[in-house]
Amino acid sequence: MNFKKQLDIYELYKLGLGDPVPISSLHGLNIDELLDRITVLLPQTLPEDDDDDQGVRIAVVGRPNVGKSSLVNALLSEKRVIVSDVPGTTRDAIDTKFLIDDRSYTLIDTAGIRRRSRVSRGIEYYGVQRALRAIDRADVVLLVIDATEGIVEQDKKIAGYIEEMGKGVIIIINKWDLTADIKNRRRVFENLARTELSFLIYASVHFVSALTGEGLERILSQVDFVHSEQNKMISTGNLNSWLSEVVFLNPPPATQQGGLKFYYATQVATKPPVFVFFVNNPKQVHFSYKRYLERQLREAYGYEGTPIRLIFRGRKRSPAN
Repeated sequence: MNFKKQLDIYELYKLGLGDPVPISSLHGLNIDELLDRITVLLPQTLPEDDDDDQGVRIAVVGRPNVGKSSLVNALLSEKRVIVSDVPGTTRDAIDTKFLIDDRSYTLIDTAGIRRRSRVSRGIEYYGVQRALRAIDRADVVLLVIDATEGIVEQDKKIAGYIEEMGKGVIIIINKWDLTADIKNRRRVFENLARTELSFLIYASVHFVSALTGEGLERILSQVDFVHSEQNKMISTGNLNSWLSEVVFLNPPPATQQGGLKFYYATQVATKPPVFVFFVNNPKQVHFSYKRYLERQLREAYGYEGTPIRLIFRGRKRSPAN
């Protein structure tokens, strides 16, 4: 080591942290030895990123100060994340893995998602971006809403992003213990949720208090149920028997082009479930008939808590031999 000024590094041995490495980052002195030390400590093989080890991934999302971190702590029965009355305490997505009855879960606490116009550049901006990415990698999302404030525009925007990403979702109305006339307000609030979040009509609504523990016992069982629903596959034969029946009961309206004809349908994906319908002319599929098919699909097969996607493709009927 050719330092111009010899450093007395022997005092550092008193710290009990092993052999110190004197360096000069400005002049690049002894950097090669530091890199050699680091290389020796690195693992020989990197662990594989196995999604199955994470179990069911649950993202807890919502506006700032709706009780997301309190809910995470209550579900884990421990103070895993910091809770504060000051909005914006959680800055990053925090993953916590846990087991219940041999079932594995990863619970993701996220930063509050503000309106874009109110998000400043810097830490808060990146916290929001990580919250959105947490939704992207989640299987089931718990959308937390403050019962004392009702459903506001930002709640609807977050819900819209969840639906757009095709994620399973459960609506959590938190701080329920702080509302007056709980019995009647529950009915009013559920009707409000169905009206304001009509595009999540398939999602169940749970009234909870992260502070008192009220209503928390059903959340994980509902997560399991939604996860199974979004992974459900319907056989092509079963699906086409259903299609023949629903088209017979409510035929598509006739048009000048000769009317819409369905040939067959098949399910091609899960998470979210995706169904492809082969028809003579996809342009003739009216949005009201799409809604009819989706409603009938849910009545027949469930799919509670998960969006479903309907795709219509053109195909000419083969001539009879």
